[in-house]
Amino acid sequence: RELLGNDVFTTLVYVQAALEEHRRIVAAEEPKILMHSSDCQDPVACNEDWHAIWWNGMARFLLDGRNPQPYNEAVKCFKDLQFGRVSGGCKELMFKIIEQGAAFNHAEQFVEEACHRLAEKLFSILRHKHSIDCFDVLTGQFLVVRCGPKTCK
Repeated sequence: RELLGNDVFTTLVYVQAALEEHRRIVAAEEPKILMHSSDCQDPVACNEDWHAIWWNGMARFLLDGRNPQPYNEAVKCFKDLQFGRVSGGCKELMFKIIEQGAAFNHAEQFVEEACHRLAEKLFSILRHKHSIDCFDVLTGQFLVVRCGPKTCK
């Protein structure tokens, strides 16, 4: 904690808590089959099995207490499971939705936003203390720094 500083440590704790909550929500709330494919013979049974396989498969991969899987790995493992009465067409449609990553991309976006805010805060502190003109967040480079009355590049 001392190495990171209070602001970074606090942000890290909040990001970790938010990511864990997001992981639990994704695990518990399967994407719904809104429209069944033409090869689906029993939409009610298809929905029931989709819910069951999500909870017993995807949720288990994401929430495993000893070895939780990252989203991408969990999806790979999930694809290899047996889907019972979920029709091939419905399974294909649902994996297209999953691969678009609506739920899964939120975690990456959240981390990127937290990093960006920390970098802005750091820049603000450094700018105030050292009269820094420009800091490139992507490369971590100072582009122009004023050193007292002189300008260094």
